Formats: sequence, C-alpha cells, structure tokens
Amino acid sequence: MPPIHDNDSKIVIPELWNPRVTPENYPTDELYYTHLIQQYQIVLNAIEAVSSQRNSTNTFFLTLHTIFVTGVGLAIGYRATLFNSDTQWVLLLVLLPLWLLCYLWWRLIRSFRHSNANKFQIIGEFERKLPASPFWRAEWQTLIKNGSYQPISRLEEFIPVAFSLIYVFGAVVWLVL
Repeated sequence: MPPIHDNDSKIVIPELWNPRVTPENYPTDELYYTHLIQQYQIVLNAIEAVSSQRNSTNTFFLTLHTIFVTGVGLAIGYRATLFNSDTQWVLLLVLLPLWLLCYLWWRLIRSFRHSNANKFQIIGEFERKLPASPFWRAEWQTLIKNGSYQPISRLEEFIPVAFSLIYVFGAVVWLVL
C-alpha cells in the first residue's frame, strides 16, 4: 500500500476536504467532529461492502468454473459424441468461455483492489484529523514496517491466471493423448 503522505504536513488527497468547511466556520467544534467521525464510518462501511462484494464475486466465478469443468468432465466420462468429433474445434469451444471467465474474474479482482486502495488512502486522510490513527498508522504502517504484510489481492489475482494455465495444460494433454 503506497504512503498517503509525503510527510505529516502535506495532504496527498486535497480533493477530500471542502476548504469552505472547517471547525472554525462550523456551528460547533463538537458537531464538526461528530460529522467527521460519521463520514469516517461511511468510508469504513464502503470498504467492508467492497470486500463483501469481492468475496461474492470470487464465489460466483469459482462456482461457474466448477460447473463448467464438471460438465466437460461428465461429457468426457460418458464418451459424449461431441468429444469424438473434431477435437480441436470442440476443445476451442470449451476453452474460450473458460478463458473469458478467467479474464473477467482477473479484471474484477484488480478493480476491487484499486477501489479498496483508494478507500484506504481516504481513511488515512480522515485519521490525520482524528485523535488516533488505529487503522492507518497503527495497523498498516506497523505491518509494512515489520515486513509481515503481504497483500492478499496479489494472490487473489493469481488464481484466475492459475485456472487459465491449468486449462492450457489440460488442453495440451488432451491433444497429445
């Protein structure tokens, strides 16, 4: 995760803050900070929603691949006449939708990763105005500094690629045997 501040005095996301709204011109300081915390919670909820959608998307694509591969396996197992005909064309007809699914899955994972990365930066900016920075400074920066953080989204992006490679390997084996 990239740093959101070049240093503690420079805001990297100036568009986040409305320059006309400050604690000084708000009805009360308490109301300003109440609204700030409410907006911070909205951003946290948005991250949670993206993560939930990401999990659902992964489940959806895994289910599609499972159904498709199971169907192909059953057809091969029962010696379907479809696979006894011109094998190369049939193989292409089977692989193209699978590769398309892999590509779409990979693109969606990347999109979710970028969306969350932006939201994490916004959280960091919010936490600059709060008394504590439990998420950005305490958790993320400590994980990164200790070297114990490995982004799961990188592994997640590899899964559709791995499926594609497995399909290529299976196709080569099918054609050779």
